[in-house]
Amino acid sequence: MSELAQKLNEIADSTGITKVNLLNAVAYSLHTSKVEKTKEFALEALKLSLELNYGLGIAESNKNLGIYFIVSGNNTKAEHHSRIALKEYSKVKDISGIANIYNILGVIERDKGNLKECINFYYKSLEIREKLGDKKAIGQVLDNIGNSYHSLNDFQKALEYHQKATDLFEEINYKDGLGASYNNIANCYDKFKDSVNAIKYYFKAVKILEDLDNKQYLANALQNIGNIYLESKEFDDAYENYIKAFNLRKELNDKQGMGMSCIALSNYQNKLGKKKEAIKFLLEGLELSKENFEIVMSILEELAEIYEQIGDLKNSNHYLKEFLQIQKEFFNKTREERVLELKSKYESEKKEKENEIYRLKNIELVRINEQLDKALKELQEAQEKLVESEKLKVFVATTVTANHELNQPLAIIKGNIDLIKMLNKDEKLEKFIQTASTSIFRCSEILDKLNKIKKPKFINYAGSVKMVDLKSDSEG
Repeated sequence: MSELAQKLNEIADSTGITKVNLLNAVAYSLHTSKVEKTKEFALEALKLSLELNYGLGIAESNKNLGIYFIVSGNNTKAEHHSRIALKEYSKVKDISGIANIYNILGVIERDKGNLKECINFYYKSLEIREKLGDKKAIGQVLDNIGNSYHSLNDFQKALEYHQKATDLFEEINYKDGLGASYNNIANCYDKFKDSVNAIKYYFKAVKILEDLDNKQYLANALQNIGNIYLESKEFDDAYENYIKAFNLRKELNDKQGMGMSCIALSNYQNKLGKKKEAIKFLLEGLELSKENFEIVMSILEELAEIYEQIGDLKNSNHYLKEFLQIQKEFFNKTREERVLELKSKYESEKKEKENEIYRLKNIELVRINEQLDKALKELQEAQEKLVESEKLKVFVATTVTANHELNQPLAIIKGNIDLIKMLNKDEKLEKFIQTASTSIFRCSEILDKLNKIKKPKFINYAGSVKMVDLKSDSEG
């Protein structure tokens, strides 16, 4: 049993949110092979999600419908469903889903010819994908950015992005991505007129895409191979590949793709000199691809040229006017975008300059603060030294005063006590005389110690009151 058949069986047996998730998974898996089934399953999932009020299911269903309408060539409806999906993903805070929608909106803007908006959406998606580390999704966005640069005719830049995508897809062995990126690399080599490498990568793409039954990308590769055969005038091989591509796109109801096939078949008929058949294919392509800016421009230009070749100047002039009108609208849009881009660049550079000035001011402020801190520290140290110096002066003055004022009275007292000792005959008084004599000696000793202290140290006495430590070393 195939994986798809297994999922279909699971859908039949499931209910509620589980069923919604399975329906959406199957819808997405079929968008490159059976796109009408994508629509069918997505609508069923959307209906059930609304009944269940299941936000993520509503988001996924609208995303799949957006993809369906891109393939079907209806960019208006594609954008409508994609915007709903973006809103729902935001509500449930599904960052990966938001990145996916940015990528899809980029595809829609590219098809509309709004390449600036297109690339902006791709880079928004890429930023989120890189944070999430989702290599598969990163590769898909890189490949799409490459396609945008291809549309801008910057084929070297396009090749760089396609190669980055290919490297990621090869690393994780993502076959669908490889099929697309090989085809895109081949497109770049074709623009470089390197048909050898172009054919090499086209056939690498075809081999993978046939195995995967990826009809959408396979059709692209087959048409590109047809273009190379047509260029080398191998008409039968060119036609064979063109028809295969057209039939695959018809099976998918890929209107934009069928429009591209119509241009290719028109070129084929034109090379054979069959102008009316060429015009027929171009008109069919114009009807199919009216919402794709690039395809419409190519068809209008081709129609004007072929009608001129067959001498139908009225129709030639009609389609040339349409071509020039659209080109003018696009030029005006591009010019406005350029003005906005230059304005944005100016504001960005202005902001950078302001930031640089702010940075330099901060550096200067830091330097001044450091100098100020240093000066304050030096001032504090000087103040401390000054306080210590004043304390020392007070101490010295006090010591000198004490020695000067106390030594003489102590000497007189000591002399009188000595005299009393000589005259005293009462043994009971001897003890008191000796105590007084010892105290006088102790006072003299204290004064002597104070006199010898050069840097006094202080110790606690009572509360906040301090006293001089007489055990201080006489050298400080």
